[in-house]
Amino acid sequence: INALESELDAAASYCRAESLGIEVTAFAFPHTLSDELDASISRHAAAVAGIVPLSVHGPFLDLYPASRDKEVVALARRRHEQGLRASTVLGATLYVAHLSFLPFIRNRGYPDGFAAATAEFWAPLADEAASHGITVVLENLWEPGPEMQRAALDHARHPALKASFDNGHALVFSNVPAATWIEVIGADLAHCHLHDNDGQEDQHGAVGTGREEWDALFAAVRRHASECQIVLESDDLARNRASVAAARAYFLSNGAR
Repeated sequence: INALESELDAAASYCRAESLGIEVTAFAFPHTLSDELDASISRHAAAVAGIVPLSVHGPFLDLYPASRDKEVVALARRRHEQGLRASTVLGATLYVAHLSFLPFIRNRGYPDGFAAATAEFWAPLADEAASHGITVVLENLWEPGPEMQRAALDHARHPALKASFDNGHALVFSNVPAATWIEVIGADLAHCHLHDNDGQEDQHGAVGTGREEWDALFAAVRRHASECQIVLESDDLARNRASVAAARAYFLSNGAR
């Protein structure tokens, strides 16, 4: 499950009791990186010690790694270097970063240029991550389909650069079903953020409370990305507990698939 900083200790205790992994989200936000990075790293390291698997959500607000402005790219690189430093200290194995494709740009050459610039940005950071046993996973947000994730990975061809599928984002911003998205990414899908919504707003609801076709989604993960790390991302412990119960019920009742 993911854990906001405000519920870190309670979420960590729950994960230990239930033999679950945890995803730390504090380092996604500018105030943590700007004002209190070292203190927050120390606090999180103590809180999550011994919990596996462990992932870290990297920064994303106002960052655009594929920019043509070198200063914008430099800021994104500095923020992700900070996020990766935290991931290294915490012992994370996955580092989640938004792809940041802008679908409202209708220039014909934009998608290819974006994929190439994304691969160029992430390749050296993936090298650094890999030296600490970390895989970087690029997460969809506004993308209308899985093609940009597929293109960025194909450009990079880096063993420590994979994909993350966020089904809640896809419900709001895409017409492509989750099962199709997962099939297209295939074995390069190393991480999923799973939550639910009404298709209009990214509500981070518990599994089963919105419009997602969960049977088809879970079946696609089993079929196409069976080693994928699933993170239930409802942004508070109560909803995450409900998601854990729903996901466990699916896997227990469909264990033979």
